[in-house]
Amino acid sequence: MEGEVKAKALGFTLIELLVVIAIIAILAGILFPVFARAREKARQAACLNNEKQIGTAFSLYVDDWDGGIPGYGHNNSMGAYLRVVLTSYLKDDGVWVCPSDSDPVGTYNLPGGKPEQRSYIPNTQVIGPGDGNAIQDADSTGGVQDISGIKEPAATIAIAEKRTGVPDWHLDWPGDLLPPFTGEHSLEKTRHNGGANYIFADGHARWMKFSQTLIPVNLWVRNKAYWASHHWTIRDYND
Repeated sequence: MEGEVKAKALGFTLIELLVVIAIIAILAGILFPVFARAREKARQAACLNNEKQIGTAFSLYVDDWDGGIPGYGHNNSMGAYLRVVLTSYLKDDGVWVCPSDSDPVGTYNLPGGKPEQRSYIPNTQVIGPGDGNAIQDADSTGGVQDISGIKEPAATIAIAEKRTGVPDWHLDWPGDLLPPFTGEHSLEKTRHNGGANYIFADGHARWMKFSQTLIPVNLWVRNKAYWASHHWTIRDYND
């Protein structure tokens, strides 16, 4: 009799077991999102590190070419031109792919016919088509030839994150970067905890929410005075 009582004392009733399982499920429900956010935070940091390296490569290129800005290429043979010329300044070609981008599909092939993968594409207000020359085409609607054509390089986005699975090689056209702002087709805005990483024309990179790229200053356009004179608000955009 005494042994039977001890056995019952050491065991779990069905209700107690269900309570324990419920507690574990609750803890898992709380902790899994925390772990997921922490993992994405790490990926965000890795992506930002990629962009800092690309930004440094961009600045080195501009310095080497006395202020000249590379074009991004606009045909099958030169479509990956921006990546090709900047990669020569990089130790690791893998920095062109964000760890959170599950399908970094490119548009054109790299030299040798290798399919390109990239997560970052240029803002055409800064980086225009080009023809594979050292300095890109002098087209006022397609970027600038020289860094001096950008009034505030530290406040002008040069390269941004591309949406997963979108085979594009640039962020639409300059006219799409003004109201009603249709240039978001290729743009990834919320990949990293509600925001994204951006490379600026002076070479630095940082994480921002999309709304912060427009207000109080439009970081997409070269001509800040034109933007400021129209007094648009964030309500003009899809955030």
